Amino acid sequence: MTSFIFESSTALLEQAGFVWAALVVMFIFVFGALVAVPRPLLSIICGLIFGWWGLPLAVVSAALGAALVFAVGRHLLRPRVAARLARNRLAQAALQAVDLEGFRAVVLLRMSPLLPSSVQSYMFSVTSLTFTQYFVGTVLGTFPAIAIQVWTGTLGRAALAGEVAPGTMALWSIGVVALVAATFLIGVRIRRLLAADAGEACRAPA
Repeated sequence: MTSFIFESSTALLEQAGFVWAALVVMFIFVFGALVAVPRPLLSIICGLIFGWWGLPLAVVSAALGAALVFAVGRHLLRPRVAARLARNRLAQAALQAVDLEGFRAVVLLRMSPLLPSSVQSYMFSVTSLTFTQYFVGTVLGTFPAIAIQVWTGTLGRAALAGEVAPGTMALWSIGVVALVAATFLIGVRIRRLLAADAGEACRAPA
C-alpha cells in the first residue's frame, strides 16, 4: 500500500507539478475535515509525497480545514451540533472546560486524543471562543503531532528509495515515544481539568 501511494504520488508530481499536486492534497485535507477523514493519515501521506515540504503543507491544510469546520459548525450547523454534543458526557465536560479556560483548553485538547480532531472542531464552534483563540490554539496544539506524522511519511519515502540514514529510525523512535508520553501526561491533565471545571460549574450559582 505504501509503495503504491509512493509510486502514484511520484507520477502525480511528475505530471501535475509540485504546485498542482500540493493543491490537490490541500483540497482533500481541507474538505476531509468536514467528514472526519483521519488527519494523521493525511499528514503521513504529505510526508510520503512531498518529504519535509509536506510539513508546512500539512500544517496550513489542517489549519484551513479546522477553520472551515469551525465556520460551518458556528454559522450553519450550530443547533444540530449542540444537540449531538448534549448526548455526550465527555463532550459536555470539554465544553465546560473550554468556556472556563478558553485558549488554554483549546491547546491542551488539541494535543490530546480525547476526542477526534473533527469532533473537537465542531465542539469548539458552539463555545464562546473567538475565532482567533480557536485558530491559534489549534495550530499550536496540533503542530507536534503533525510534525511526527509528516516525519513518519518522509521516513517511508526514504525507505522506499533506499536512503534511510543510520540512526534515523532510532531518532524517530525517540520522537514518537516523547510524543506518546507527552500526550499521555496531557491527557491526564485534561481529565483533571475537565473534572475540576465540571465541579466548579456545578457549584456556580444559578
